[in-house]
Amino acid sequence: MRILIVSFYAEQHYSSTAQNTRLLARALLDEGHEVRVVCAGAEQGSVVEDGYLCIRLAVNSSGSRTGRF
Repeated sequence: MRILIVSFYAEQHYSSTAQNTRLLARALLDEGHEVRVVCAGAEQGSVVEDGYLCIRLAVNSSGSRTGRF
């Protein structure tokens, strides 16, 4: 099954939300699912983290979206 997880915090953040997002993504990946995570970041881009694709959307410090999709 293809699964998309959307979370403001996911990669390179130490909040419980980020930790739970990473744990959920990893557990679903271990079960054989295709997992992608969309999260906020200082810069826009994509990175493979722990076997799943993490897509960062650039936001400023107030949480507003910057740039274009």
